Amino acid sequence: LFDDYKDIINSEDIEKADFIFLGLHGWGGEDGKIQGYLDLLGKKYSGSGVLGSSLSMDKVISKRIVEELKIPTAPWKEVKIYDKAKLRKEIYDFLMIYEKIVIKPSDQGSSVGLFIIDDKNDVEEVVENIYNTNFEYMIMEQYIPGREITVSILIDDVLPIVEIVPTKGVYDYESKYTKGYSSYYCPAKIDPKLTDIIQEKSYEIFQAFRLKDLARVDFRLRDDGSFYFLEVNTIPGMTETSLLPMAAKAKGYSFKDVCLKIIENNLK
Repeated sequence: LFDDYKDIINSEDIEKADFIFLGLHGWGGEDGKIQGYLDLLGKKYSGSGVLGSSLSMDKVISKRIVEELKIPTAPWKEVKIYDKAKLRKEIYDFLMIYEKIVIKPSDQGSSVGLFIIDDKNDVEEVVENIYNTNFEYMIMEQYIPGREITVSILIDDVLPIVEIVPTKGVYDYESKYTKGYSSYYCPAKIDPKLTDIIQEKSYEIFQAFRLKDLARVDFRLRDDGSFYFLEVNTIPGMTETSLLPMAAKAKGYSFKDVCLKIIENNLK
């Protein structure tokens, strides 16, 4: 962490700052580490604290919390990356049950290290690819066909649902961060009663994870109206292709409004 962010955390600017606006995704920035450092410095910052950040970043813990809330999530299993033969067998066995599965690191964001498998002939290649990474734990879950939707929360305001339609069918890293690789619809065309339920469950997750300021909760929505929790993001993207600013705009907030609301929520 200190090597990655030394130019930031050693600067005089951070000592002088009244407030720090965090936009650091993934390891070190979204998992509670930088939040803990700023807490030690006594600095105010945007977003969730150490507890909420670390709970949300761990997909295994996230699944368990959401299951306790009785919110649907895809059948899943945690796997440890230390024995190639065991990993290969676990993937084969899971694939035999669910036919199409998703494998991803338990502590990463932005779809880094995401694999989707629907053919047992691809298992060996996936195992080799996993072993070329530095991941220690991964999570396997049943692939849920349907629509990709997300709900953003700004302070205590649940924003309109956004539907994401990636051009290549999978909302992976490239689709998230390359302009034109995905289409977005906000508000998503979903039955109003179902919209209310999904938004209510999203805010329930926001509170259960002890989150603050902003977050985004991702779901898969099937044609029959059933929906499944995927993950919660404590530092949603804040770029021109990002989803929270898009949802905020649909409710009448400019990008400046979003930033000022977060700052004012911490300084008031």
